[in-house]
Amino acid sequence: MDEFIRQLPHDNAQLNTQWPDIFDRLFKLANQIPESDLSSFKIKCLSALLNYVVEDQEEYVTDKATLIHTVLENLFQHPLPPLEEITRMFCHLLDISNKNRMINLALIQKIYSGYRLGERLRQKESVDLIEKILFSLEKFDFADEGFNLKVQGQWDDLLSKGVFSAIVCDNNKLTELELMTNMRSAYQHFYRSAAQHSQQSQIWSNIITAIKYVFPTLFDVFTTPGDLQLHLSTAVTPPVAFDYVNLLAKSLQRQPDLFKNNSSHIYAAFEQLVLHNNIKEADSILTYVIVHHFALITNHEEIINLFIRLCSAVTDIECRHSFCKLLIAPFVYELTKKKPNKKLAVSCFDLIIAIADQKVAEALSSVKRLIAISEFYPWKQLDKQLTHLLQTCSAYDEVSGGTENNDLSILADVLKLLHDRSKTNTSILQATHEPALEAVLKWCSGRNVADGEGYREYVYEMGQSMTELVDEKRVSADTCRQVVAVLQKRVDDLDEDTYEVNHAYETFLSAVTTLTSKCMKQLKPVPLTLHEDVARYCLSALKYPLRRENGSATIEYLTALLLWFSVGPCLGNENDARAYEKCVDRLFEMIYSENEESMHSWWSTYWSTVLMNYPNVAANHSEQLLEEIIDHKQIILLGMLITLYPKNPQPFHQRLDDLIHALFDNNGQHLTSIASLLNSIFQANPQLITPAQIDYLFTSIASHHHIPYASDSIYRLLELVASAQPELFDKHRQQLIEAASQQQTYNVFNCLHQYLIASSVLNGEEAAGTNLTVLIDLIKNTKTLSSDLCTQIFQTCQAIGSRYKAALAKKREDLVLYESSNSMCRMLIDMIDGNKMSEEQQALLNRTVDEMTEIEARVVQTEKSVDKVTKLVKRQELHTTRVDHSLIDTSPLCHHCQVSPTTTTAIGNDFIINYLDGIEDRLDAIVSHIQSVRDEIKSIRSHLLHHQQC
Repeated sequence: MDEFIRQLPHDNAQLNTQWPDIFDRLFKLANQIPESDLSSFKIKCLSALLNYVVEDQEEYVTDKATLIHTVLENLFQHPLPPLEEITRMFCHLLDISNKNRMINLALIQKIYSGYRLGERLRQKESVDLIEKILFSLEKFDFADEGFNLKVQGQWDDLLSKGVFSAIVCDNNKLTELELMTNMRSAYQHFYRSAAQHSQQSQIWSNIITAIKYVFPTLFDVFTTPGDLQLHLSTAVTPPVAFDYVNLLAKSLQRQPDLFKNNSSHIYAAFEQLVLHNNIKEADSILTYVIVHHFALITNHEEIINLFIRLCSAVTDIECRHSFCKLLIAPFVYELTKKKPNKKLAVSCFDLIIAIADQKVAEALSSVKRLIAISEFYPWKQLDKQLTHLLQTCSAYDEVSGGTENNDLSILADVLKLLHDRSKTNTSILQATHEPALEAVLKWCSGRNVADGEGYREYVYEMGQSMTELVDEKRVSADTCRQVVAVLQKRVDDLDEDTYEVNHAYETFLSAVTTLTSKCMKQLKPVPLTLHEDVARYCLSALKYPLRRENGSATIEYLTALLLWFSVGPCLGNENDARAYEKCVDRLFEMIYSENEESMHSWWSTYWSTVLMNYPNVAANHSEQLLEEIIDHKQIILLGMLITLYPKNPQPFHQRLDDLIHALFDNNGQHLTSIASLLNSIFQANPQLITPAQIDYLFTSIASHHHIPYASDSIYRLLELVASAQPELFDKHRQQLIEAASQQQTYNVFNCLHQYLIASSVLNGEEAAGTNLTVLIDLIKNTKTLSSDLCTQIFQTCQAIGSRYKAALAKKREDLVLYESSNSMCRMLIDMIDGNKMSEEQQALLNRTVDEMTEIEARVVQTEKSVDKVTKLVKRQELHTTRVDHSLIDTSPLCHHCQVSPTTTTAIGNDFIINYLDGIEDRLDAIVSHIQSVRDEIKSIRSHLLHHQQC
């Protein structure tokens, strides 16, 4: 039969033609096997089949598969050929076979499965035979490269699912735990060899997986210390096999003592893997060895320095992503979890910088975790490192990546942590100031210089945090102007650009503007140019809508608001304040013409500061301020208007009647404040008060008696007019006397005091006598009058008596009644009798005389004003006459010039025209003055007639 097999044709066509005869012949030969030589016969037949297969160079076809199956079916019946021979043939086929030769694989598969080689080898514990098979497999080339996928799949089925099957119920396999334990050395050698080649072969990788499932610790035993070092060296030698490294790492994971005694060698192997960009393999060492045994590490400095070196060694950008994610992140997590010794703080910060320098998003979580270690870093020693870190963070603005990268947003968190630390460690700001300011100025334009495109959202988020790392005290005015210029350009370009809302950028601009406003407050002084820039920007920004359609504030409004409310403390002089005059006028227009009520706080805040510190500036806007109070009933600034009146009284005079009638607005809620302002006006110009206004005030006293302190405030005002225009009070004389009797307050008595004295001065001795009678009757008829008020009445009598002694003398008998009870009354009697007075009494009398003189001056003030205006009119008329005369006599001028008549006429005409224009202007002024005089005369005449009637 063996001879027949050797003679079979290899040609597929010939084999196919002869196949029926061949099949019959094989069947007959199989039945003719001599029983005496059965074993030898089967071995010869197997050898013949093996040779046929090895020699065959044709394509593998079904007929040949059937041939192999038919021959082996006959040969593998009882009794079986010897195990040693079968194993030898099996190994021989492995040793000489090409991995893509399907016919070889078919024979190998049939021998293994038909003879149940694995099961028989295990049953007889044929150690030597198993070792031969393992050795032959070890040498076989299962590399993926050049492997036919169909053939590769069948090899994989034979080995990973057959010979080394992990299925428990599968008996035809060589992966029984007991067997592998007994043959550990051989299996370990095979296992490690398979692991070494697994990187290039999926079959080896699957074999590793199967064996690992059955015997997980097969890799673990190292006979000598050098054995581990050898395997570490093998693990990192290219081409690096992941399975080998992974098995080695897991083996070390289970052997802490081995790690402890060989940590430096393990670090070195880990470093080599990283240096050759074998990040996945290095991850196994890190995860299963370094991280797992991190608690056993005593020398943290060694491993920290290792990672610092590695950060600078990884140059490939793609490797950096995985390096930071797979290696840096877990290491930093373990390092921070344990918190290293403070002696390593500087090294840890160097590690932060090294990690940040990777310029990949995956690095940032580790940077944040390291910086977050509290009470650890010696910040004063880290100036250079902090500056470097800020520069590195700002350089992330050009890191490539998607528009939405959550890892990149960690940059803002890192900077926030630094800001938090700076609150208690001021040295941080000293180091971060310059790089932070540089970054802020770079980003605030909203355009990348390199490509003209806008920055991504995370850059603006980072920018917000950067603003908090700028030292406000070190920012110059020029820098503030630079920021305002950016804002100005942006608002100038609004009408040209296609408007697109970028919320991140706008939020960043708000933060930058907030920083600028804080920096302005630190400047001593703020230059006028900066004030002018801010004012220009605010005015420009207020031209645009304050809010969007969804109700949110526009960035123009927000930035202008932030700058505006920082202006007040920055105003150093009047020029600074004047820079904003156009702005406040625009604000007033917005409030009352455009119904932008929210802008009122802007307007009032500015004037609150300026009114208090620079009233000269506010004086030019008195009309606006009075309109605010009188017309719009906004009285927040009312109390400060008093300072403006002396500087620009005309607007107050024009609105005097409105101010008086505003006293009782809102039920007199602001009566006291308005009265204070009127007090200044009445005191300076009491002649401006009209009879109608006095009538209104007296009427108001009665109609608003329910308002606390209303009458006191009104009488204080009336007192000022009473001493200048007493005739206006004559019709209210009885009301004033009754109020003095009933209310008995100092304000009423003071008003009565001024009125009676001024009335006496104006109307003569007869009126003085009448007024003295009124005063004495007050004392007689008012039973509950206090001694102080009695004294005040006697002082009024003294004032009148100092001018009209005869009138006072007539009241001696009335005064005697009170001589014993009041020292002032005794003084009056001494004054009447001509008795010598004490120094104190004489001083009091002198003061009374001075008061009388002052009141007399106020009473005649109106008459003097009229005289002054009359004289001015006469001077103007005289000047006009002289000018007219000079114009009429022009011939001497023409003669003196000795020019032609035509020229003379031209010169004369121009001269006359110029003078006529001047005269016309002067006449207009004169007419205006005359009209004013007429009005004053009418007023005086009215007062005199009224006085005569009384």
